[in-house]
Amino acid sequence: MFYVLFCQEEEIICENFDQVMDQIAAGWKLYGYSDNKRLAESLLHECTHH
Repeated sequence: MFYVLFCQEEEIICENFDQVMDQIAAGWKLYGYSDNKRLAESLLHECTHH
């Protein structure tokens, strides 16, 4: 699974759920997720231009 997360400064894609939880605990927000890497990259692009 690919998770798209963002904060005020940047956006990232994480594959490790423990890393996702650590990022959320650090103040990041979950934008979306997908089991398809191309779709996750599309979400990342959408997130950067939202």
